[in-house]
Amino acid sequence: MTCIAVAGLMAALALPILSTASSRAAGAPARTFTVNSTALIEANASCSPGGVCTLGQALAEANVVPEDQDVLINVDENTSGFIPFPNDTKQLAVTTPVSPWDTAGAVFSAQRPMTIDLDNRLSLVTPDGKEWSAVAGLWVDGPDVALRNFTNWYSYQSAIVFSPNSDGSSLQGGKSIQYENNHTDREIAIVGGAERISISDYTTGRQLGRDTGGGIVFGKLTSLNEPVKNVTITQVTVDNGPDARGCGEDAGTSCMANGLAFSGSVDVDGLTVKNSLFTNFVDQKKGQPIYAVNAGKISNWDITGNQFTNISTGGDFADATVAVKYTQSFGGTVRIANNTFDSGTVVGTTSTPKYGLYVEGNQANDSTVASGLFVEDNYFDGYKSTSIYLRGTGTATVRRNTFGVNSASRSSTDLEETTDSSAGTMVLNFDKSANRKIKPWYPTGTASYNGACALVIPISPPASDGKANLPNDPVSLDYYWTAGTTAEVYLETVKPSTAGAPTTLTVLPPTAGKIRIQTQGFGSQPESSQYSRTVAVTAPPAVCVQPAVSLKVEGWTDVPDGVTDYDGIVASATPLPRGGTVSLAPGEVIWYTYTAQNTGKAVLTDVEVKDVSGKRICVLPQLAAGQAAGCAKPELVPGLNASP
Repeated sequence: MTCIAVAGLMAALALPILSTASSRAAGAPARTFTVNSTALIEANASCSPGGVCTLGQALAEANVVPEDQDVLINVDENTSGFIPFPNDTKQLAVTTPVSPWDTAGAVFSAQRPMTIDLDNRLSLVTPDGKEWSAVAGLWVDGPDVALRNFTNWYSYQSAIVFSPNSDGSSLQGGKSIQYENNHTDREIAIVGGAERISISDYTTGRQLGRDTGGGIVFGKLTSLNEPVKNVTITQVTVDNGPDARGCGEDAGTSCMANGLAFSGSVDVDGLTVKNSLFTNFVDQKKGQPIYAVNAGKISNWDITGNQFTNISTGGDFADATVAVKYTQSFGGTVRIANNTFDSGTVVGTTSTPKYGLYVEGNQANDSTVASGLFVEDNYFDGYKSTSIYLRGTGTATVRRNTFGVNSASRSSTDLEETTDSSAGTMVLNFDKSANRKIKPWYPTGTASYNGACALVIPISPPASDGKANLPNDPVSLDYYWTAGTTAEVYLETVKPSTAGAPTTLTVLPPTAGKIRIQTQGFGSQPESSQYSRTVAVTAPPAVCVQPAVSLKVEGWTDVPDGVTDYDGIVASATPLPRGGTVSLAPGEVIWYTYTAQNTGKAVLTDVEVKDVSGKRICVLPQLAAGQAAGCAKPELVPGLNASP
């Protein structure tokens, strides 16, 4: 380790202050309305100091505050409980349609930018008796309305509705899972014309509705054909975990509505669903985690990093965890990646759903139209027909997906997965309308290790038989390891140099098993084959998998301004001599670089570099044999004297 002498006195540090631009005047006064009553209606209600302030009164006063003032509605620390649902239309804040389902209006209405923080203590409950099937709870009809910590918020149709005027509004925090006869068909409704809606850190489930019911539902008013744009859903949980009391008008505790659903051919341009959990969809005939069947134009969707677990339901369409059916071509990219699809069931049981992902489009046989659909790096387990089903998609890219041992897969090792049957495949191009049902390249001969610890696999391109389509050259081949006949571990992608020449893999299998191949055709949107037959492989020799790595740490003081990465520092600065000393003024920066080199024969992945205290510096994704790579870290010189 290089020792550095630091000289000088402690210096004051000036920290930057971050600000957010606002349309309101800087320094505009904030107006706060503190709710201190759970009543729906209160005679002579007022949110002035000393008055009885209901939520309805707070909203009525907040809605008329001048636009240049910030508004906060919160709850008095001594107030908590349920607001009773109205029993008379005269008690509604809005009596005109607010969504395709809430045609009689809404109990509450937010009409201007504001923050409403209920602190998970003020709820809206629907009573037994008379049902108003067309009344929403809260209508968000103004821009930049921030809803915070809404718990146990129910209505007879939609609990919360984001209108076409709700641009930039959000819901963050809270939990509303039906616990008795709450009647709610959908927790959140987003109406065509709404833009930049954000929903995060929210838990919901057990809605009563089916096709048009669910945790989050998109629809459009008959008078408006505008798309919903740029909705972000992050860290949301849809949990349909049942109890023993069943599902119905008298017990809403075991209902199985959808997680996300789309109604009335509404166009949705820009949808992000990330890091969310969809779980306990266990009714055989009701509810699917994502039910994108009645949408219009689907454009620019990103469904990544989510967990789909304990899914034994088939729902109302295709018996699938995620079902997408469209009659118009996708717009932009639709990416479904890095998700876990685990039904929690065993293939062969009656509760096992058929498909993890089902996508049906409008393309004819032999279509080469790029769909924009990318299905990548997902994990599937527990689907009895095929984990991924494609039909009418044209060209769609399916790659680097892996499968557990409870996912259906062709059990025979001497046939390619090219049949039209959905049984026994992991990825099914059902017919020539999906990826032209291209024939895959396949392994031949015996897989073996060479002296450089690479895995050599003889391969062969498919031959034309006048019936099936061949992939576009030059192809790339995705290699997978399996203990049986699925594809549990993705290894590497290789581009064959010559048709029929053996390929070599530098990423080795974990142990003895089999290797199978998926073929990707050439192009900006590769067309993907189903999987090839397998070829047996032995465990890698010990010398090929024994890790060996060295680490070199250096200090740098003459790093040019603006250079902050490892490669830039090494190329432009001079390392401090080992064993020397240097004097630095307080506030100066010392850069440290950490260079790791693979000194063995095994390919190393996810190499974690730590300092002497055990704190992580960085993670290097991969180091080939002999390869060196590194990372850099700055440290501010404190204002104390130190010696080598």
